[in-house]
Amino acid sequence: MRVMGPGHFLFAAGIAGLGLLSLISGDFAYTWQPVPSGVPHRELLARASGILMMAGGMGMLVKRTAVPMALAMTIYLLSWVFLLQAPRAARAPGDVGAWLGVGESVVLMCGGWILFASLSAQEGRLRIPFVSGPGGIRLARFLFGASCLVLGLSHFVYTEGQAWFRHGCHTTWASLTSPERGISRRAPPFSWGFFHARRQRLKRS
Repeated sequence: MRVMGPGHFLFAAGIAGLGLLSLISGDFAYTWQPVPSGVPHRELLARASGILMMAGGMGMLVKRTAVPMALAMTIYLLSWVFLLQAPRAARAPGDVGAWLGVGESVVLMCGGWILFASLSAQEGRLRIPFVSGPGGIRLARFLFGASCLVLGLSHFVYTEGQAWFRHGCHTTWASLTSPERGISRRAPPFSWGFFHARRQRLKRS
């Protein structure tokens, strides 16, 4: 096994975990893979995608295969951007939600890109102009930062969706710090306030 650092391990494990979910459920990760329901053999394609991501995630943790697997996952994640997310944004260029999907997929792609560029520079393998090495890292970081601007903008647009989250955090903090319900005695678990607020919002809707 060869792990560059916490980011390397977490990215590889996250990709493998997402693949495992697709393999078990027979469905795509809809937030990042909005594959239409009418696509032929959709469940089979979802499981194939899961197998690919599991192989890519585990391969990125093995020294001999880390560089090519990081490149393969970067290309695969890039296909999410161009084949699944970009067409939605092109059909509704004024919809921040459509661009949010683009931004989220680009962030994932940049994670694989930076990992590939870093590993290829260290090992001197698969050197590709403007993709590997310091130049590739700088370009990937620029795209990552630009995508974060889109993600941040969505928080201002979808204020209603954020309201229940803020309320849940406040409820949790109050339950943890209230003198009547101290942490050492009867305080609920940390996530209770969050889910209570969400449940109340669903009841009102």
